[in-house]
Amino acid sequence: CNPPQHLYCFDECTCIQALKRLTPTLPPAADQPAREDFDYYRNGTTDLLAFLNPSTGEVYGQCTKNHNRHTLCEVFSAHVQRHPSDAVIHYIMDNLSAHYHDDFCRTVAELSGVTYSSLKTRSDRQQWLRSPDKRIVVHFVPFHASWLNMVEIWFGILKGKCLKYGHFAAVGHLCESIIAFIETWNEFYAH
Repeated sequence: CNPPQHLYCFDECTCIQALKRLTPTLPPAADQPAREDFDYYRNGTTDLLAFLNPSTGEVYGQCTKNHNRHTLCEVFSAHVQRHPSDAVIHYIMDNLSAHYHDDFCRTVAELSGVTYSSLKTRSDRQQWLRSPDKRIVVHFVPFHASWLNMVEIWFGILKGKCLKYGHFAAVGHLCESIIAFIETWNEFYAH
């Protein structure tokens, strides 16, 4: 199997909460688990839109206020523009409606330098996005199988290593911690 040179697994990790516990978490003692207060303040949420390169393990991510189709198109465009203008880029995605919305198809067409005429049905738009006759090709995982997308595994690592015991006084602090984790991941753990 020869995977494409530019292949990315994409997904959104939504509603990540900036939680601040009322008391610090106590470290585990001999034969005792860590002790964590069940009371906390909610200081807002952020969404993370992330692209994982399965050949290198590197992650590109951006924290956003939402994950609607407009935000998706902006973040997706920023990711595509990081590549040479003639690079063919493949994306693996789940079947969230924003991933095949007409606005997203227009964005893909614009970034690919091809014309696009609005398509009425989901299946027609997905078929157009899958077609290999443009610069950007989207591969959809089967319905109810988003766990096949490797970035989902990375989201689990992010939650366990960065978010689980974090105390975040504000959404900005949460976003800084997520971006710092991505930078650390790319420098030391991606392979």
